[in-house]
Amino acid sequence: MRHKKVMRFQIGLLLVVLYFSVLPAVVCCAEHAEVKQGLASKYPGDKGIENDASVIFASGFEDGFEKWTRFRNRQGVKIVSDGAVVHSGSACAEITAIRGKDSGGDVGYNLAAGVNQLYMRFYCKFDKDTVGVHHFVNMGGNSKDYRPGGHAGQRPHGDKHFGTTIEPPNDKSSWLFYTYWLAGLPPFQ
Repeated sequence: MRHKKVMRFQIGLLLVVLYFSVLPAVVCCAEHAEVKQGLASKYPGDKGIENDASVIFASGFEDGFEKWTRFRNRQGVKIVSDGAVVHSGSACAEITAIRGKDSGGDVGYNLAAGVNQLYMRFYCKFDKDTVGVHHFVNMGGNSKDYRPGGHAGQRPHGDKHFGTTIEPPNDKSSWLFYTYWLAGLPPFQ
């Protein structure tokens, strides 16, 4: 039997603008736990959060991929309305990667220039047969003349790009969080 690895996730709040430096924050909590502080506390179940002036992008996938701007292997991503996997709202995106065949797909959103600080939140559930995920959720910035990708292990120039990624562990023990930025530590070349 061929093992499939499947990710199901819904993005409730993706990016919130504040000021000064780039600081990603990922909130992971018990399913439907009450949020007691911050922006999310004003929007139980994220209902209406997309209308807050601080939010620059939010998608619960109820409108499909209408708000998203980038895709890779669109056939590997589909909208589902299964109440067993949807966090809140009525839909989520399901990404399926088949071992030995493909790496699934992805969706992305490109921001306009001038965003100095970002906060990100997402919800996800993994199929019980998921066997590991690489390059799961990424947030980064690039100058107009810089081509992203292919720079693993290299310290980026401060005026060219940065990237930060969160990945679930293969052994289900703890999450991996790493960032490529100008003042990053070795093992850069």
